[in-house]
Amino acid sequence: MLWSNSMRRDWTKSGLDLHLDLDSEPRGRRVALEQALRRAVRDGRLAPGVRLPATRVLAADLAVSRGTVTAAYEQLVAEGYLAARRGAGTVVAAVPAAHRDGLPAGEGAHTPQGPRHDLRPGRPDVTSFPVEEWLRAARRVLPRTEAAAFAIGDPRGHPALRAALAEYLGRTRGVVADPGTIVVTSGFMQAIGLLSGVLADAGCTAVAMEDPCVPIHREAVRRAGPRVVPLPVDGQRDDARPLRYRTARAAP
Repeated sequence: MLWSNSMRRDWTKSGLDLHLDLDSEPRGRRVALEQALRRAVRDGRLAPGVRLPATRVLAADLAVSRGTVTAAYEQLVAEGYLAARRGAGTVVAAVPAAHRDGLPAGEGAHTPQGPRHDLRPGRPDVTSFPVEEWLRAARRVLPRTEAAAFAIGDPRGHPALRAALAEYLGRTRGVVADPGTIVVTSGFMQAIGLLSGVLADAGCTAVAMEDPCVPIHREAVRRAGPRVVPLPVDGQRDDARPLRYRTARAAP
């Protein structure tokens, strides 16, 4: 989306989300476009590698000549803010931190590095996400999907998805499940919150949870009402032998 103060319109073709005031620059729209793109790169709103719209598309969106956009792109390429790649169009260049901040080269250019390993609990290995399989499935299914499927529907989850899950559970896990008894949640936190609410409504006042465990999981149970009873674990299993842990009416 690209918009200007003087022309309050939504520019949907270019796909570029950028605040642009074309009429505030007395030297012309080319300079205004250059400055807007330059500022967006400097403050990080346009990240390195982001592909900019084709000159023809952006010119049509802004109602300016294609030459105006081409000249602005060429100037920013010359300054190092953009990079023109054959077959890939124009992309945002990897501008050094000092350049982004307006500092001379070598001053304040230190870029802090993150930790080598993330050992925080409850965080999956996002590098294992099956991107290629996901894209193939999306390309196969989305073109044949009715528009109504993208609207807000049954809060339990789309009926077709619940039917597919019921079939999968029966085939691979030996679980006889009816689609009407399946609820699709947005993640584990919503699921544990819903289950804890059901248990609270049924009169459950205490839930035993592994200790140690992820703190936000315990908090989700507490918010629903039940008291959390720590359940010590050893290297093999839950240690539920102490009598006081048996007072809990539910456990993970």
